[in-house]
Amino acid sequence: MKVKHMIHGAAMVSLLAAVPAQAQYPVYIDAIAAVLANSGPNTCITGTAPPEKEIDEARLPAPQVMQRYFDAALNGGRKSAAFRDSRKTEWIAAGVTVLSADIDGASDPIAITGHRLEPQPLRFFRAGDYRTALGQWAVVNDAGDIVGVYDGLFQRQQGKWKLQKLTVYGADDVVAPAMQYCAEPGDVTAHRLSVSQQQLEAQKKRVAKAEASLAKAEIKLAASEVKLEERPQSTRRKTAVETAQQRLESRQDKLEKRREELTDLREFHTKAQRDVDEIAAITVAPAETRQFTSFETTTQKELAEEKAAAGDR
Repeated sequence: MKVKHMIHGAAMVSLLAAVPAQAQYPVYIDAIAAVLANSGPNTCITGTAPPEKEIDEARLPAPQVMQRYFDAALNGGRKSAAFRDSRKTEWIAAGVTVLSADIDGASDPIAITGHRLEPQPLRFFRAGDYRTALGQWAVVNDAGDIVGVYDGLFQRQQGKWKLQKLTVYGADDVVAPAMQYCAEPGDVTAHRLSVSQQQLEAQKKRVAKAEASLAKAEIKLAASEVKLEERPQSTRRKTAVETAQQRLESRQDKLEKRREELTDLREFHTKAQRDVDEIAAITVAPAETRQFTSFETTTQKELAEEKAAAGDR
């Protein structure tokens, strides 16, 4: 998903200024995302998942769709029956993309005699915008070893969930774990990293500007104090010193706030990069994908702990 609304610097500063400096990571996800999506803090670009009943609406029929596809691929049937009738429908294997009209003629390298599709997915998510769902299924041999993985993107057609895109991963491929997404797979993680980088650079400039303003205010105050020393009884010069002192204090407060915001944005960016790195570290061969079922990023674990702690209060 392309960013439709670039975050305006002033708007971001206003949002962050309203959040206590000691606020935790989720607040800054919401603050950044709210401006990005021009929406409320619960926009799906934060990684907020739909309610369980909405996920189940897609998750419950998905295994039957996948089994229908696998049986057809194994027995030479119409694989296309499991797919949406759309020009955008895709089947991908070994880097080759096959469109809707040619899916039946494609040869699935992991749907062969002696292999079977595990009934339940390794991972399953519904898009935050509700339009699609994403699941990953393991294909195993007679010994129960994973020999391949299917990555299926589902979308409804005439009220029924069908495959919009299916990617086939063989034993020599590597596959990343599916993650919660907003409109397109991978968009939440990518946007957190991209937006945090953009705002981090912008905030560095705001800090530099605030430092320059403070330096000017210090010079102005010093000059006013010199003039007052020359004519200590001057009411006008006393007022000038008081005004310059107030301006200096205001610039000091502003700089302190900008630096606090910079610290928070650095933390946000560091955690966004950590998410990317952790997903990359678990991008593995199909034989190792059992670990997908329990995979969570450190950020997800932290958010869950904070939510649990808030519930205990």
